[in-house]
Amino acid sequence: MRPIQYISKDLTFINFFSTTTSSDLSQSDIDVALELNDDALLPEGVFILVFESDSGEREIVEVTKDHGCILLSQRALEDTTAKAWPAGTRVEMRLTAEIIQCMYNAAGNAFVAASYIAPSKLTIPATTHPLLRFTTAGGAIVDVVMN
Repeated sequence: MRPIQYISKDLTFINFFSTTTSSDLSQSDIDVALELNDDALLPEGVFILVFESDSGEREIVEVTKDHGCILLSQRALEDTTAKAWPAGTRVEMRLTAEIIQCMYNAAGNAFVAASYIAPSKLTIPATTHPLLRFTTAGGAIVDVVMN
């Protein structure tokens, strides 16, 4: 099993956050320009964002916004690959398998209670979780609801 990357981080979440890149991004760039009609839409903090192409290619990144600057703290998370992204690439805040694993672990359950299969799949035991209710299909989480 791989170590969980977000376990000690205070992540910030925003419902339905979606935007696009406003300039090209190379495979090695760490500065990212996002289209934000209102800078307050993305407050200061650490976020997990997903870049996605029209053909379905994805990269999970950790983004830090500090004093108005948006930096890619880490690229190619959860076994995704750092890619060059053109201006206009869709960028969304999404729950990922690893974030859900961290939530599950933080609720006081032993790590062995869930079997981490791959970055996009997580197996949850049949027992009821005290805080979260998981719906799975074929070993993958398809829905998470607070109890």
